[in-house]
Amino acid sequence: MAWPVDWLVREAARYRPFVWMVGRRVPHRLEFGGLPFAAGTVLSVSPYLLHHDAQRWDRPRTFRPERWSEPGGQGPYLPFSAGPFTCGGASVAHDLACETVAALSLDARLSIGGADARPLVAGSVLPRRFVLRRAPEDPRVCAEEGR
Repeated sequence: MAWPVDWLVREAARYRPFVWMVGRRVPHRLEFGGLPFAAGTVLSVSPYLLHHDAQRWDRPRTFRPERWSEPGGQGPYLPFSAGPFTCGGASVAHDLACETVAALSLDARLSIGGADARPLVAGSVLPRRFVLRRAPEDPRVCAEEGR
């Protein structure tokens, strides 16, 4: 199945978010999830853990771009933080990623090999070394798939 590029980019950002942890100082005393927080406390959220929470996502350990077409098929999604703290370049980064994937996959099939799927966790979540193969698309396969 050929997925829309937007679904691929969204699922990649869910499966391997760009940052491991997002932290903000609590501006005033508040209670969150039944826990009290004093003003100035750093409250952190891990997009990676949130995006892999089986109580909030269907099959979170599976890379499934089609989840983005399913009504209610998505859980909480924070690839660029959220609310007033959303990254100012979020839409630009998303659009650039979509354009890059579209350009790389134009009339070609992409495959990845030689990779350890576990992320490297540092200031951001990084992929381990991998090999990306780009092969011309076989016109016979395209005809069979109706493309």
